[in-house]
Amino acid sequence: MLRSDGTRSVAACARDAELTERAWDDISRYLDVTRAEIVFARKVLLVEGYAEAVLASRIAEASELDLDQEGITVCAINGTHFLPYMKFCAALRIPWAIATDGDLNASGTSQGKRRALRLLEHLGSQKSPEEEGIFVGNHTFEYDLAAASEENLKNCIEVLTQLGGSNLRQLVQQWRGLPSYEVFMTAIERTGGKGRFAQRLASCRLSAPSYYAGALQHLRNHE
Repeated sequence: MLRSDGTRSVAACARDAELTERAWDDISRYLDVTRAEIVFARKVLLVEGYAEAVLASRIAEASELDLDQEGITVCAINGTHFLPYMKFCAALRIPWAIATDGDLNASGTSQGKRRALRLLEHLGSQKSPEEEGIFVGNHTFEYDLAAASEENLKNCIEVLTQLGGSNLRQLVQQWRGLPSYEVFMTAIERTGGKGRFAQRLASCRLSAPSYYAGALQHLRNHE
């Protein structure tokens, strides 16, 4: 790839990513499925799943950020295996940021923060995850989104009411504020899953969870 670097163009080669053969196979399959959008992006926001990608533009609007104008491409890797994609972007000199779930375990430990520290180790960096472009939520994307503002929660409840059956509608209408994580995520599953929930929610005005806004701002500041 030829990329602009101030007043000159520089060449970047994907093979400099130093990935394992298995990781290259994963990257190759990903490029086939996504029509290689990550390769031609000016900047890349790496997220876990479909819901984050579907709602990215709507969330960015709340931060007065136009993804197309900023040249930011949101790429869902369908998992938490960010390292190969991080290395791939770095080899092609593509600015990147990561927005990943907190994923609290039974003891309340954030698996997302552990994930971020492992990525820092691979970078050999002494900086904070945020300084390197790695941003971790508190729970999962959907729950953090609902918790981000009263308007977000109102919109989530409205969507759950629209998509759910009569029993779910009665349950949701009894909520007084944001319910527990387990109750909220179970309600989403009862509507047909995260994908369907995100598609309907994309028609609403939404504020960005703080970690997601941080990732977008990190890319926005990157020339």
